[in-house]
Amino acid sequence: LTNNADKKLDDMFNVINETGKGAIIFINQQAQSMNLLKRLSILKENQKVGEIVKAPRIDMDARDFGIGAQILHDLKIRKLILMSNSEQTKRVGMIGYGLEITDYINY
Repeated sequence: LTNNADKKLDDMFNVINETGKGAIIFINQQAQSMNLLKRLSILKENQKVGEIVKAPRIDMDARDFGIGAQILHDLKIRKLILMSNSEQTKRVGMIGYGLEITDYINY
């Protein structure tokens, strides 16, 4: 439900193409049912007829990061440039999975 989502995905694939290697991992964030209803209500209030609006954020928790880190570890990815739509924050515990973030790209 985000505006230009297909363009953003194309941009991510282009960055990986230019680099010659990479992985994209999407984490499905399950919201609690009441939280989901609230998010849908906010979307409906903000949306005008025919307009696509950006969905309110769901904050990632340690479990989400752990799942992503395990996937990267299984893919034998150790050093990475993190492409993310969230703020550049220190990722605590990544070293425990043998991962090192060398740079950030915001999209």
